[in-house]
Amino acid sequence: MLIILEKYPVFVKLGHFYRERLVGQEILVSLQVELSTEMVNRLEDNLEGTLDYGQLFLAIDRELRDQEIKLVETAVLRLGRRIMNDFPELISVQVQVEKRVLPRALNKGATVAVQHHFVRKGLQ
Repeated sequence: MLIILEKYPVFVKLGHFYRERLVGQEILVSLQVELSTEMVNRLEDNLEGTLDYGQLFLAIDRELRDQEIKLVETAVLRLGRRIMNDFPELISVQVQVEKRVLPRALNKGATVAVQHHFVRKGLQ
């Protein structure tokens, strides 16, 4: 079973250039998490039997909110490792971070997104 969180806004001091980090910006974080078969099989209609989405949002905030990070890739790796560490019942997580404000007006309306898929070995 997949749970998908899309475009959660987080303020980060993100950018290679000092000025980007000084001003900061809102990035959009998306996650796709895969629950273990064991968790799915014991799923009932209550929060205790599944993954609490609120805990995912809190993990995103703890790892990224107001942090100073130079590369979008670093933000993705930090968050993916945090999610896999904090949620042992997950088989995998796909993390995407979208940066909407690019330096030197390079974007002209475009965005940049970096994505990585983290997989735990031994779970199904």
